[in-house]
Amino acid sequence: MTYSVGQTYFGLCMAANAVADIQVQAKEPGDQNDLTKYMKIALCGGDLKAASTTGPFKDWKGPEWVGYFPQQNSALAGGDWEVVWGPSVYIEHPYKELPKPHGGYATNSMFVAHSNELATYVVAIAGTNPKNISDWTEEDFDVAAEKTSLWPPKFPFTVEKHDPIDQTKPQVSGGTALGISNLLMEMKDPKTRQSVSDFLKEKKKPTEKLVFTGHSLGGALSPALAFYLYPDTDSGWASVEIYPYAGATPGNTAWINEFAATYPHTHDHMNIHDVVPHGWNMIDAIISRTGFQEYDSIFGVIHGPVGDEMAELVDKVKKWPEGVDYANITHDLLGKTDFSDAWGFYSWTNDKTYAPYILKTDPQWQKWPPFTKDNPITDTNPENDATSDKSVAQIGNLIFATHIYQYHYIMQVTPVQYLPSID
Repeated sequence: MTYSVGQTYFGLCMAANAVADIQVQAKEPGDQNDLTKYMKIALCGGDLKAASTTGPFKDWKGPEWVGYFPQQNSALAGGDWEVVWGPSVYIEHPYKELPKPHGGYATNSMFVAHSNELATYVVAIAGTNPKNISDWTEEDFDVAAEKTSLWPPKFPFTVEKHDPIDQTKPQVSGGTALGISNLLMEMKDPKTRQSVSDFLKEKKKPTEKLVFTGHSLGGALSPALAFYLYPDTDSGWASVEIYPYAGATPGNTAWINEFAATYPHTHDHMNIHDVVPHGWNMIDAIISRTGFQEYDSIFGVIHGPVGDEMAELVDKVKKWPEGVDYANITHDLLGKTDFSDAWGFYSWTNDKTYAPYILKTDPQWQKWPPFTKDNPITDTNPENDATSDKSVAQIGNLIFATHIYQYHYIMQVTPVQYLPSID
């Protein structure tokens, strides 16, 4: 199977999340760390054990890791992709700075790949790292009116409280501004120490296309970064294109209007069952009470504590963006038919030959039935692996499937394991 250009861009943006699950005991924040080394191996292949004598793969006894591009190039459009800048992984909070188990995880990850065959550079930006609490609090949820940034932000950017800004002025959330600041100011190519903006200035040609892509947090940062670097159509490239997936709204209506004037064909690809792209202007559509412990939701009918937990969470989150008229980049709705074949999740076979490392193989699509009054979502339906806090775990189960795996299914891009899991 050969992927289309669009499927290829999606595959690359998901590969930017290759080290999200890996924790390192980095003593200092920054981008010169073991995660950057492991990210290179995840993308290009190499010896995991030799990468670091203290890192989490120091006891790896398996073969050299093949890497995403050596493994996938035969399926990707163009077929000749290589990493030409980065990868770079930025850690905001080192291992001992946050309460366990949150420190030492990737905050932002990014790489640039090039296909000579397609004459295209792709800037791929990682999404929210679910293991990193600072990603949630500092880049995703910092959306208050008192913390926005006028556009364009001044870098390096620090989130500071201020009086709400007139909504006729274009502005982005404090979290979006901080994320772009990290990508531009904190992250360098590990060998050349060149920033991604300097690299792109050096490489731009009227014969080469430039693409920005990202999923989740990357779905908000990729259009914002592209617009910051190339605010008008006179970019010096053959074209600048943006492929965001599952992104929350980066900025207010005034910002969206300016963005759309330069990039009118950019659509944020949104699974209709995904919570994230409902932020920050469609939160009310996520869940509504219909009776005692019974709710309608974007996941279907929910009964019992799961619905109570989700409704309470949504009520809390709704207050955060008050005072800012956040607006969507135009959505391209995926999964348009409720509870279609794209309603489900992937399951994997776990190979523990190299325990405590786990190789995940043979992803198989498991279709869910519609969750209706006769088959409502509960603590145990759909089945999940929760041993405690079952309601919260069920919400996570639903969000993970709809925010990650269902995009793979809709795009018809089979998920891959980027690095061994650690039991």
